[in-house]
Amino acid sequence: MDIFQNAVDTIFDAPGLSVLATYTPAGGSPADVKVIQFTPTKETSLFATNVLLPSYAAEVRVSEMAIPLEGDLLSIGSDNFKIKNAEYDSGKLCWRLYLEKQ
Repeated sequence: MDIFQNAVDTIFDAPGLSVLATYTPAGGSPADVKVIQFTPTKETSLFATNVLLPSYAAEVRVSEMAIPLEGDLLSIGSDNFKIKNAEYDSGKLCWRLYLEKQ
């Protein structure tokens, strides 16, 4: 294991930084994963005015989730989300999931 993977594991295992979630791929079985959830803001125009809207995103280790696809589901606590898009981080150690609340 390299130092970067070790650092990512330390972050995901630190109390209070990650939470347990359930990932369910389309047509597949649910699996427990640890995620770091955050709410980036999204800028959009509304009536000729720029508005900042909250959006939903989460990061999960690649070692816990093979290839997330659009439409797969992620449940965090009592909140359910559909994956809209997924991309690797620069080291290909984590997925950044862009989510749509259901």
